[in-house]
Amino acid sequence: MLENKYNDKILNLQNAVKYLRLKKSLSARQLSIEAGLSPTYISKLENGTLSPSFEAFCSISKVLCMS
Repeated sequence: MLENKYNDKILNLQNAVKYLRLKKSLSARQLSIEAGLSPTYISKLENGTLSPSFEAFCSISKVLCMS
């Protein structure tokens, strides 16, 4: 049961990153450049094969949450 809650949170994070990226009309490549991460990292994050480090999460948040 606890594992399902954790997986749901990961799915929500994936969806949030992709949703906010698209809302800002950014490609995954553009987001990766602005966040200082590789395009592969963003792709794996959005596809759920990677959980972001705290530092990566902060970098992505700065890009996606700035107006």
